Amino acid sequence: MREVLLRKLGGGVSQEDVAAALHMSLRTMRRRLADEGTSYRRLYSETYGNLAEELLATGLTVEDVAYRMGYSGAPSFSNAFKQWRGVSPGRFARAAAERHGPPSLA
Repeated sequence: MREVLLRKLGGGVSQEDVAAALHMSLRTMRRRLADEGTSYRRLYSETYGNLAEELLATGLTVEDVAYRMGYSGAPSFSNAFKQWRGVSPGRFARAAAERHGPPSLA
């Protein structure tokens, strides 16, 4: 399911879209997620949150990450990132740079 979410990045993917791409009903998809102890919302947050973290850690600006992830701008992406991770994307990026140093330009 994560792969379907990532393929549809920026397209306003819905639960129905993901279920259809997996050739199953929405009810079946929800049941399978529940069997795995998760939900669509949690899977979505984990998948997009992880992708956002990876992009921010490469040194991209918040604006660039927002654009690549299909957001209309940095403010809407920042709000989503704060919901996913409990911290602003700028603060996350600064902390990642401190931990790993500046990204290599090579």
